[in-house]
Amino acid sequence: MGNDFSVQITPLFSPAGDPDYNHREKIRPRLEEIGRKQLEASVEKVITLKAIKGAEAAGYYFTVTDRAPKKDRWTYLTEGAAGVGDLLVSFTILTNSLDSGELRQALRMIESCRQIKSTEKPPVPPRR
Repeated sequence: MGNDFSVQITPLFSPAGDPDYNHREKIRPRLEEIGRKQLEASVEKVITLKAIKGAEAAGYYFTVTDRAPKKDRWTYLTEGAAGVGDLLVSFTILTNSLDSGELRQALRMIESCRQIKSTEKPPVPPRR
């Protein structure tokens, strides 16, 4: 089934060069705030953060259940973020089942994220 889940991943960097930008201590309050906003339309009454811990990824995520899912929409929203290298990897996972395996596979993918910095210089755009 082609529409049983959706995974969206956004790597972010600190424009100000803040070295603590993606540390777990900063991720937690951001996700708690995002989660509280999700509670308005959710079955859950509180946000429960769960830890993400991989070889290079560390952060948190939560899952909420849509109180009134529309036809052809997802029932479960999992949202989180993890520090990976000097990036913050933000993600959203939408599923219709918590037991089908897609959510576990997507979370394992986030836990296995790593940053590989290129040693090549980016191409120089042509002068006009």
